[in-house]
Amino acid sequence: MSPTLAIIRRVKYDISEFPSCAPMDYESEPRIPSEKYTAHESDLPILRNVARLIHYNGPSWSRVYKALILMPDSDQLIPVAVKLYQEEFFPSEDEGAESPNELAWTESWAYSKMEDLQELTIVPKFYGAFEFSNENGGGILGIITELVRGVNLRDYCRGLGRERSWYDAIRQTASSIHKILLHGCAGLDIRAANVIVSHAEPAKITIIDFAFVRPLEGSPSVAKPSDTVRFGNMVEEIFQRQIGDSFGLIHKWLFIREMSNEYSGEEWVRSPMWVTLFDQNVKPVHIAKDEWEAAGVPGEYNDEEYKNYHRRAQKRNRM
Repeated sequence: MSPTLAIIRRVKYDISEFPSCAPMDYESEPRIPSEKYTAHESDLPILRNVARLIHYNGPSWSRVYKALILMPDSDQLIPVAVKLYQEEFFPSEDEGAESPNELAWTESWAYSKMEDLQELTIVPKFYGAFEFSNENGGGILGIITELVRGVNLRDYCRGLGRERSWYDAIRQTASSIHKILLHGCAGLDIRAANVIVSHAEPAKITIIDFAFVRPLEGSPSVAKPSDTVRFGNMVEEIFQRQIGDSFGLIHKWLFIREMSNEYSGEEWVRSPMWVTLFDQNVKPVHIAKDEWEAAGVPGEYNDEEYKNYHRRAQKRNRM
C-alpha cells in the first residue's frame, strides 16, 4: 500500500545566518529555543505517487520518500525526494540532541548557501521546507529536494572491480566537497551512501544530506581538517572487503598519491584545507606481499621496505 503524504504548510526560516537554535559545534548547547519560523498555507505544491525511497530496519534521523510534485505555477510533474524528520524514529541514544525544527532549518540554511552549486548538480535542487501530514496526522517537518538518480559511491566503485577508473568519481567527490567548504558549509556527513553517481556517462556525482552541517569556522585556509579526514576514511572503507583487511588502505594510498602527482594543479589538491590528507598519506610498507598481490598491485610491494619496517618494530618492542 502506498504511503499517504500531503503538504499542509510551507515553512520559511530566517536563513540569513546559521540557525539560531542549533549548536555552532557539537560540544556547545543551543543558543535559543527553536520555535521561530513562519508557515504559509496558500499556493502549496501537491505530491503524487508517493513511495518509499529508502527502507529502514532501525532508527534513523529521517525517513525518505520519492514522489512527483506539482508546483502551483506549473502543469509539469517533477520527480522529488521528500525527507521527513520524525522524532519517533530518531536514534534513542541521541534523543534530544537535535529537533526536527533544527534539522529542517539547518538544511534550509545550507542549501541557501549552496544555491549556485545546485545549478551545477553538485548538490540537489532544493524546493523548500514544509510541514506534512500522513495517515497518522500532521505536524511533520521535512524538506523536498530534487530526486537524484544513480548509485551510491561504494556500489559504483566496487562495480568497477580493480580498474582504476573509479579514481575519477572519487576525484569529483573531493572537488565537490571542496566547493561546498568554500561556500561556508562544514561538518559534512561524508559517507559513500551520501554520494550519488549518475547512471549517465561520463559519470557525475551529487552530494546529499546536510542536516548536520555547521558553518565553516574562519577562512578556508585555516579550516579544521575534519571533513578532509572523513573523506580519506571513506575512500578506505569503500574498498575494505572486510574489517581489518589492507585492501582499502592500499588503494587509499594509491589514490592520494596519484592525485598529488597527476592532479596537482586542481584547486582542491592545492588548497591548505587538504594538506592533512596529503601529509598523512604514507605508504603502508608494513603490509605483506600477498596482500599487495590481492589488491591487484604486486609491483608496489618493496621487500626491503617491508623488512626494514618490521626490523624497526622488533627493535622498538625490545626497548
